[in-house]
Amino acid sequence: MCLDWIQSIKGYSSLDFIGIYLFYWCVPDSRGVRIPYFHLLNNNNPTLQDLKVSWKMNTLRAFWNSPIGPKTTHFWGPTFNWSLPLAAAMDTKKPPEAISVNMTAVMCIYSALFMRFAWVVRPRNLHLLACHVSNETVQLYQLSRWIRAQRGYDQKKEEAAGEE
Repeated sequence: MCLDWIQSIKGYSSLDFIGIYLFYWCVPDSRGVRIPYFHLLNNNNPTLQDLKVSWKMNTLRAFWNSPIGPKTTHFWGPTFNWSLPLAAAMDTKKPPEAISVNMTAVMCIYSALFMRFAWVVRPRNLHLLACHVSNETVQLYQLSRWIRAQRGYDQKKEEAAGEE
């Protein structure tokens, strides 16, 4: 337990003591010296700036060197793969007659297989999983649009045949 905070109380206002009540524990600064947390509440303290910068740099460094970071295909594969659901979403504005049912079915199977892959692979690739869940959703919507259009076309054909 860090008790040096008692010795460093001199010179602080009553507002600084709110930090003592709320944050009693001690944290290491950039030099590895354990200091009371209420010292960090003072914005003029260079220790706070060191802590902010080191936290940002550590977070960025951890992401950069992680097994699913930008140095791997676990990051870039899903990043470029987002073009598939985006293109399918753009195709929802086209008429249902323009939908290729074979390609849409293939894309549904492809996304279903890669959703399974993204879940099973180690490290688990949630970025890829989200991409393929989105693609599967949009492709199934496109497939449903094509099916509804075919039903409407068939009904119109039957009505036309019945009138003759």
